[in-house]
Amino acid sequence: MAKVSKSDAGYGPGLPHCGVCTHYEEGEDDEKGACELVSGAIDEDAWCKLYKAKRQKTLAESAR
Repeated sequence: MAKVSKSDAGYGPGLPHCGVCTHYEEGEDDEKGACELVSGAIDEDAWCKLYKAKRQKTLAESAR
C-alpha cells in the first residue's frame, strides 16, 4: 500500500498524539519516527486523521 502525504492525512498539531497510535514507529535516539500510512518523518506529538489508538494492556496482562 502506498503511503499518503502529510497534507492528505491532515497531519499537524492535535490530540491524541501519533506516539500512541498503532501506525506510529519510533525513531532511533533523537530522530523523529515514521508511520505505516503517512510518508515522511513523523513527530510523536503530532496527529492526523488516520489515527488509531493502540490497544492498552488489561490489568491482568500488565501483572504478568
